[in-house]
Amino acid sequence: MRAEMDSEAPIGVFDSGVGGISVLEHLTKSFPSENFVYLGDTARLPYGTKSSQTVRMYAEQCLEHLHLRGVKSFVIACNTASSAYLEKAYKTKPVYNMIECGSLEIIQKTSGRKTLLLATKTTIQSGAYSNCLKNLNSSVELILLAAPLFVPLVEEGVLSGPLVEEVLRHTLKPVENLIAQKQLDVCLLACTHFPFLREEIEKYLGSGIEVTDSSSQLEKLLRQDKKNHIQSLRRSSSAGSLQFILTDSSDHFQKFILQRWPDRKIDFTHI
Repeated sequence: MRAEMDSEAPIGVFDSGVGGISVLEHLTKSFPSENFVYLGDTARLPYGTKSSQTVRMYAEQCLEHLHLRGVKSFVIACNTASSAYLEKAYKTKPVYNMIECGSLEIIQKTSGRKTLLLATKTTIQSGAYSNCLKNLNSSVELILLAAPLFVPLVEEGVLSGPLVEEVLRHTLKPVENLIAQKQLDVCLLACTHFPFLREEIEKYLGSGIEVTDSSSQLEKLLRQDKKNHIQSLRRSSSAGSLQFILTDSSDHFQKFILQRWPDRKIDFTHI
């Protein structure tokens, strides 16, 4: 009975805003029968400009809220929050973070040249990626670049056009020589907001640099943990439920969600 209850319980996912939706989209396609609860901490976004101590406090509060809603595991769909909360469990339930997933993706994709890592300031200052890669015995050379203007673009729904192009030019100016000289082979989007700008980033960087993120590695970890009985995935042919919880009401957020799952029944709650 216990295992059946655990398998039916939802997977809890959280981020400060719409960024984590890029992760949730991947998960709902990969695990269509799973139930998901997404907590968008919209009252306190963005996390990327705040201190690690503050972000850790926010992360623990989000984890506790999802725990009280009976989730069976947690996905911290935010690199900044992941860098502040690196533990692999919360109250005995597994926690999946973007830092480990992103590091595994870098190792898999790089061919030995430099890897460009685009992230928030807080993620970069934490040193989490460098430490994780070191723990994985990797000697990948990272070029760390903060992209603080990307998050507000995504939160405002500005995903293409002249403003995005100008922000890209401004943000990537410090590495323009590396791009021109083809000294980069991978660009990791180390913020879950950034995949919504992937097409524009790919266009700017050119065909010689592979742009990637953490979602595929997260999927692999979830499948592996199911195989190893660390957690149970739902056994059903029916589509899972989607519930969204916001800490502040946002018409833009709800519109953003409905555009991505137009055929799914979605439950919105505010706290």
